[in-house]
Amino acid sequence: MVSRSSEVSSKARPGPRVCFYADDFTGASDALTQFTRFGLSSVLLFKLPSAELLSDHASRSDVLGIAGLARTLDKEDLRDELTPIFEVPD
Repeated sequence: MVSRSSEVSSKARPGPRVCFYADDFTGASDALTQFTRFGLSSVLLFKLPSAELLSDHASRSDVLGIAGLARTLDKEDLRDELTPIFEVPD
């Protein structure tokens, strides 16, 4: 899901203003709707993308969200889901 607003400048930015991980699609889309409502360009991903794709989206968007599965996972699987999300790419 990609949302663009005509109020946002199209020139390249060093990265998004906001990044977030939501524990399900509904929460992610609700959050993204509010950012878009206030004129921020946004991208919603359904999994952690490759470094190249992440960089591409980050350079063109104000808000980058990931709709995850955390709400449905047990403790062990939750760690496996979230650890890569919070690692800093090279």
